[in-house]
Amino acid sequence: MDPLVSICIPSYNNANYIVETIHSILNQTYQNFEIVIVDDCSKDNTVELIKLVHNDVNLGMHGNWNKALSLGKGDYLKLVCGDDIIYPRCLELQLGEFKKEENSDVVMVACRRKVINANGKESLGALYKLRPGKYKGKSAVKYCVSFGTNLIGEPMSVLFKASVFRENNIVLGSNNYLIDLDMYFKLLKYGNLIVQKDYLAAFRIYNASMTSSLGLKHSKYFNEFISQESMKTDFGVKWYHLFMGRILAFNINIARNIILSLNK
Repeated sequence: MDPLVSICIPSYNNANYIVETIHSILNQTYQNFEIVIVDDCSKDNTVELIKLVHNDVNLGMHGNWNKALSLGKGDYLKLVCGDDIIYPRCLELQLGEFKKEENSDVVMVACRRKVINANGKESLGALYKLRPGKYKGKSAVKYCVSFGTNLIGEPMSVLFKASVFRENNIVLGSNNYLIDLDMYFKLLKYGNLIVQKDYLAAFRIYNASMTSSLGLKHSKYFNEFISQESMKTDFGVKWYHLFMGRILAFNINIARNIILSLNK
């Protein structure tokens, strides 16, 4: 039997985009999936457009992401925010990597992604991401730390093994600005990463998005994140990784804001 994929959508005020997000999922060439949508007390008409789990109280981003992932029953999990999209062969090609015998040690597969604006028009993307290939989990973490940013991609670009997430009781941290990187690091503690060459998803940036509201805070939050003791104990991060990461995080923060201004 084909494995079940749980596509978990944590939504908040995504009425303008969530129907498009859902359609992108329904149009997958791989069809054995479930969609779990958890709305975090949206103040727009999101809940009128879809059937979903509606939180009684606002849980915040990390609480809503954790709840959405906890409700997924599939063999694999993918988290897609309520304003992003995945392209038709995304699930097919990502599952294909897991099915390869030589990838039995892989816990997470990440595809390349495009950046779109509020109108769906393609915009400038990230300056640098990990090149396609296979990476040791701890090596991928060290690269992200050293380069001062998330080199893997946003959640909709990633598919990961549900067993690793559940068996290790992974809970996402409360730093909303680095919640995706926190999830990846916790998964990569237990296995390796595949980065695909294919563009299989799109990340939306617009004025109201979390990314757009980050401003100059990213380098500060990133520095706090990589200063956790677990970076050394779990991944072997050294002082020079931290040193380079702190310098580059600031420079990337400036570049990020320029890109965001051009994406409006």
